[in-house]
Amino acid sequence: MINPFIPAIYAMRNTDKSLNNGDIGRYFVIPGQIKNSCLAASAVGLPILADNKFINKEISSLKSESKFFKGLDNFIDFSSKHTNLLLSGAGVLRVFGAEDKKEAAFKETCGLSCMFGAEKLMKNIRKKIGLLNNIKDASMAKKLICLCLDAMLQIGTSIVSYNFGANLGLMLNSLFNKNQNVYNQQQMPKQPLYF
Repeated sequence: MINPFIPAIYAMRNTDKSLNNGDIGRYFVIPGQIKNSCLAASAVGLPILADNKFINKEISSLKSESKFFKGLDNFIDFSSKHTNLLLSGAGVLRVFGAEDKKEAAFKETCGLSCMFGAEKLMKNIRKKIGLLNNIKDASMAKKLICLCLDAMLQIGTSIVSYNFGANLGLMLNSLFNKNQNVYNQQQMPKQPLYF
């Protein structure tokens, strides 16, 4: 079961980074994260607009009558199912937009790899902890407490692992540069001696 707070917080963080840092690649994941949050909120029994039958009927009507809204719905569906792919694309855009592309490539590759790996590991740990077991039938107070604790575990892991990976990437880039400089100095052609 998806915790609705996790994609909602990711959507807020991505919106902030898109607006304040000019990270345009993150715009593409926001609609999918909002959709995932709404679907998950319905699944755990949190009252949200997506439960409103009138709104659902109007949205269905718009999709059936307009190619634009049908295309928009298809994009949102793609975004909700392929968030990590789109985040990787955003990382590629950050590399292309950076002044030092090699350094940015090290940083983004290590950061995203660590983040995706740690998130997958934490997802399995969260299942074993079982904070979301029988959450739909729990009282609203217990539901909110369990959802918040579960979200803190996942989002904390995501932030810490990305920062760790990004710093590791910067360190690897620095080592690569030092080794490259040593290699270049060793390969310098010998100058002829003039008397």
